[in-house]
Amino acid sequence: MHALLGRVIYFISFFNTKSSALRHELVLAPPEMITEMLDKEQEQLNERKKLAEELKSEAVKLKSIHKLPQEAMIYRGIRGLKVLFKDTLNVGRDYYVIGAPRISLELMGSTFWENYNLKRVQKKIVVKMLFNEDLRRWSKVIQSKKTIIRFLPKKFDGLTETIIYGDKVAFIVWTEKPIATLIQDRHLAANYRKYFQALWEQAKR
Repeated sequence: MHALLGRVIYFISFFNTKSSALRHELVLAPPEMITEMLDKEQEQLNERKKLAEELKSEAVKLKSIHKLPQEAMIYRGIRGLKVLFKDTLNVGRDYYVIGAPRISLELMGSTFWENYNLKRVQKKIVVKMLFNEDLRRWSKVIQSKKTIIRFLPKKFDGLTETIIYGDKVAFIVWTEKPIATLIQDRHLAANYRKYFQALWEQAKR
């Protein structure tokens, strides 16, 4: 209030040579000027409010980005990989596999894979798989409407397998003592789905 009065009231001081006394005269600003000043104050207030809303919006966006789950886990040995494959069932969404090698069948055993795929089908989870060529014969054991399999060219044969499910990507190295790295990141998962689709279009039936 004091600041506003300071803007609309002017003090004019002058020296009276006859009386040698300092006198103060109040001069009120015209009503139009008061209205203009109030309008200007309101305009500045609106600008500050708009800026505050923009800053609030950006803060909410940054907060949501930092809340995105991002983590990595390591699974070692047969027991560790069983935990990983159980997680694909718990997530319960359709998923994609790139490069399942024959050694994965030898290490885990046919019985494990048959039981795993039976549980998956019961949960109505569809999987698209890009097998290595050396699993073509065995693939007939698990192939169904919910298990769609194609085969990579022999040049892609190797010991690695990639599984994309939900917002997770698992990288498995099938050695005598297999190890898997699981990364939870929705952007990474989205990129690997695109990569899978590119390979799928080139794969053999």
